[in-house]
This record gives sequence, C-alpha cells and structure tokens, in this order.
Amino acid sequence: MKTATSPGRLPALLARLDAWFKTHRRRFAKTLLPGATPDQLAALERELAHALPDELRTWLAWHNGQGSDAPAAFLQSWHLVGTEQMARLKKELDADPQAKWDRAWIPFLDDDNDNYVCVDTGQPNVPVRECWRGKQAAVVADSLTAWVERFVTDVEKGEYVEDPERGEFYKK
Repeated sequence: MKTATSPGRLPALLARLDAWFKTHRRRFAKTLLPGATPDQLAALERELAHALPDELRTWLAWHNGQGSDAPAAFLQSWHLVGTEQMARLKKELDADPQAKWDRAWIPFLDDDNDNYVCVDTGQPNVPVRECWRGKQAAVVADSLTAWVERFVTDVEKGEYVEDPERGEFYKK
C-alpha cells in the first residue's frame, strides 16, 4: 500500500479553513473535535494494520471528527470521521462482500447513508474518491491536499452556503 504522501501545503490550507469556519460558521466550528493525539493515530494504525498516509495523518491531527450532536455537516451532507469511527467503518466495509469496496480505501467523510469520501492508499499520490453505495467509486481529486485546496478556495470565494434548517453546506 502506498502511504508516503507528503502533507506539504495541507496544514496551511486547514488553518485557512478553520479561520473561515470560526468567522462564517461559528456554530459548526464549535462542534469540531480537537485533533487526534499521537496515541489515537497509533491506535488507528494498529487497527488498520498499516501506516497512515501523511496527508490523512495531518487531516486527523487537524480535527479528529466532529461532535455527534453537530448541528451541521462539514460539506454537503458529509460529516468528519474521527479515528475510532474510521477504524470501525473500515473494518465493516472491508468485511462486507456486497459493498463495492476496495481494502485500500480509508473513509474520512461519511454521510450516514453508506456513502463515503475516502483516500485510496492503493494508488500513487493517494487520490480522493467518492464512494457511493452500490456504485463504483470515482476519483474526485489527485490527493487529499488537492481536494482540500479546491474546497478551501471555493469556500473563501463564497461559493458555499449553509442550509439553516438541515445544516448541509453546499455549493451554490
């Protein structure tokens, strides 16, 4: 499995996203959990039986998921997955023969409807895939950094709005 992607610009992009959330989505920002600790990251690696890609490690160190009582989604109807949920989901998905799932995929967003946004550790540069229930998963970005960069840029340009009733955060 490929695991050696460098986080490079990712910490700065995540800091920009945090700043934007704290200004424009205050209620949501308060539900973000602290970053994963080294012990939590090590426990996840033990559960997965391999090292985390550097970008995913950086992502989880940013925020280790969001509170279960979060009034809103991170993006569209996707919620941030923390280390414990990630280990549980990965185990369930790897064991499900009906799922169109590859063992190299690690979910980092979940919509509670058996759809996930994942990193694909089986491919060079660890691309990001959207995994839709019952359908093949499409690559949506060349890397987690590329995925976050596009999202942050669009958010800062005002291309996303939050549905005040449902809490979804979607592109206009």
